[in-house]
Amino acid sequence: MKTSRLALCATILVLCASPAPAADVCANARAAVTLKDVSWADGVLKASGTWEVGEGAAGVMLEYRIQSDRQWLEQRTGAAGAWEAAIPYRRCGRNSFRVEAFPGIQSGAVQVQCLEKGGTDTRTFMVDCVPTAAFGSCQWECEGEPVRCTGHCTGTGQGGIGTLVGFLGINGKDYQIAEGPTAGPWTAIVTCSPGDVVSFQVRDKGGAGAPSKIVEHPCGQE
Repeated sequence: MKTSRLALCATILVLCASPAPAADVCANARAAVTLKDVSWADGVLKASGTWEVGEGAAGVMLEYRIQSDRQWLEQRTGAAGAWEAAIPYRRCGRNSFRVEAFPGIQSGAVQVQCLEKGGTDTRTFMVDCVPTAAFGSCQWECEGEPVRCTGHCTGTGQGGIGTLVGFLGINGKDYQIAEGPTAGPWTAIVTCSPGDVVSFQVRDKGGAGAPSKIVEHPCGQE
C-alpha cells in the first residue's frame, strides 16, 4: 500500500515536534524593597525598611549583605510588610549594607523564588572603633620641698570594639594600667609635681583598634 506524500510529511511533523515550553511563572513577578534606617553601635548593625511584591506573588525572600558578603536571609509571606535586622559586626571604618528582595511565586506545591526579578537598596555606615576617655577625679596628698604630690586618679571610657582598659601616666608617658571593674571606672596611684599633668587614655584590652585621645588633669588639683 502506498502512502501519500502529504500524509508522510504530516507523520514526520508529529514525530519531530518539540513539546510546548512550560510557562515562565516568574515572567510578571516583581519585588521592591526600601532601606530606611541604618545604624551601628556596640558591635551591632541595625537596619529596617519595607518590602512589597507584585500581584500573584505569595511572599518575598529577603537577603542581607555587608560588603557583598551574605549575612543571613529570611522568607516572609504576604504582599507587603516591614523588615528589620540586627547583625553583629565589628569591621572598622566605612562599610556597605545591602538588602535584596526576591518575589516568591506559588507553582503547585512548590514556591519558586524569582531571583532575576528582585529589588535592592544600599546604604553605607561607619563602624567607629576609636573609644573615648574621660577624666573622673584625683584625690591628692602634696608635701615636701620641692613639692611632690601623690594622687589616686580615676578615669572612664566608652565605645571602641571590645573590653576597654585604662592607662594613667604623667606628661604623656610612663603609663601604667589602671585597676577597676571591666566597665570602669579605673584608678591608679600617680606621683607628680605641680605643673605636671596626669594623662589618661583607654584602648581595647585585646589590642584591637586605636587608643582614645589623651585627656589630662593638672597635678595636685582636685
